[in-house]
Amino acid sequence: MKKHSIGFSGAGISSLIIVFTVLALVIFTMLTLLTVRQDLELSRKTAAAQTEFYAADAAATERLGKLNMLAEKNPNGDLLAFAAQNEGYTVNMEDGRLIIGWSEDISDKGRLECEAEYTDGSLEIIKWQTVQNDSYVNEGSLPIWDGKSPPAPAQ
Repeated sequence: MKKHSIGFSGAGISSLIIVFTVLALVIFTMLTLLTVRQDLELSRKTAAAQTEFYAADAAATERLGKLNMLAEKNPNGDLLAFAAQNEGYTVNMEDGRLIIGWSEDISDKGRLECEAEYTDGSLEIIKWQTVQNDSYVNEGSLPIWDGKSPPAPAQ
């Protein structure tokens, strides 16, 4: 009688393939979940930043509207007195031009700076810019070896 050698069982290989497939699906599911959570957090931060910016933009536009109304009603220059009396405006005379500036806080990290020039009874916007607050502090330079002597320790 002939002996038949029994090799690897077909059921064992298919079970291993199923286990590894399920394991791969679980890993990809977890990675997808982490990516979705990070995207959601980024979307929330972006929406908050957009809301803060447009609130500051609306407040700055409202101030500009008040200045425009005053410039149209009083073309003789009561704008200077209005800006000097109301808080938050800066008034500068540069080369015979009246420049009125103001800023609106966007958040603790930035503000919207605006300037308008008054000429011939009308206002023209010359600056409408987002500016970051000075929150960055330079820690100094890194000690870089010049090839001659060992770098000095940072103090």
